[in-house]
Amino acid sequence: MANGFPLVTTKKVHLRSIIHELLWFIKGDTNIAYLKENGVSIWDEWADENGELGPVYGVPFNIASYALLLQMVAQVTGLEAHEFIHTFGDAHIYSNHFEQIELQLTRSPRPLPSMIINPEVKSIFDFKFEDFTLEGYDPHPHIKGKVAV
Repeated sequence: MANGFPLVTTKKVHLRSIIHELLWFIKGDTNIAYLKENGVSIWDEWADENGELGPVYGVPFNIASYALLLQMVAQVTGLEAHEFIHTFGDAHIYSNHFEQIELQLTRSPRPLPSMIINPEVKSIFDFKFEDFTLEGYDPHPHIKGKVAV
């Protein structure tokens, strides 16, 4: 974390979705209404007609979400997020994403951005989207891919 916020730079990442999804997880919500209200569609494919997902695994699924959660927990506990270590237990590539992965592998990573969090927030449950500012993010263009259901 000392070298920057671990957000992929070899393709543009939709940070708005990452932040809103994490806030949604923290609330313990299983209905996608909050996500839809905030322009996040990542869970749409799995929701029923009422927007319910039922019991979902409840943890973020990408490095940026975990790193953001680390920074949030560090802040509200009065600590500093110094290092982020992640171990993959089920890393995989969907067969309909091979072309996108090949393109991404041709790109060189760029410098990591910095995530600035509103220092006034003292409870993990009080964070709002507006409390986060990403600085210095200069990614390669977005790589479009279909959701693998």
